[in-house]
Amino acid sequence: MTAQPRVSHNQHASARPVTSWRQRALLVAFLLALAPLTAPAHGGALELTLSPNTLAAGGELTVSGEGFAANVPLALHLTGPNGDAHFGDVAANGEGDFTQTIRIPADVVPGLYLIRAAGSNQEASAELTVGAMAGMPQSTQQTPPARVRPPVQRTIALALFLGTVVAGFALARPARLAAAVRPSS
Repeated sequence: MTAQPRVSHNQHASARPVTSWRQRALLVAFLLALAPLTAPAHGGALELTLSPNTLAAGGELTVSGEGFAANVPLALHLTGPNGDAHFGDVAANGEGDFTQTIRIPADVVPGLYLIRAAGSNQEASAELTVGAMAGMPQSTQQTPPARVRPPVQRTIALALFLGTVVAGFALARPARLAAAVRPSS
């Protein structure tokens, strides 16, 4: 019977860094945290178009959307100086597209607005300029209203960020401990 040679595992003999898999895991977690929270359907980007994109209060416009999840209900909103108005729901077809005609209320203050289509963690918006009807004062607002993210989307983004931070500390701690325990040469 021949004796098998004994193999010694020396930590200092390895040319690879001890934390390379940890660094990769941190990089993947970081990139996932930065990834968008909404995934467009069919691999395309969400798109919302208005026709026309400038009209007088009380006028009608056509809202068209592309790239949404198929057969999903979407809420249409007008957001601007008057606050937020819900125009009702529309369902995207099997291709993720929709077209809806809406009438802007006659009492809307002239200015810049956003028309938003939101549903199933997807949202797209387009700018709309509403002018004054005859006899109405002109608005001085020149900036569009801020886009508001749904609370669920903000919660998911915060959870991903905090999870990435905790994972980073958890993965980095064993490497620091190993470096502290490792005997110096």
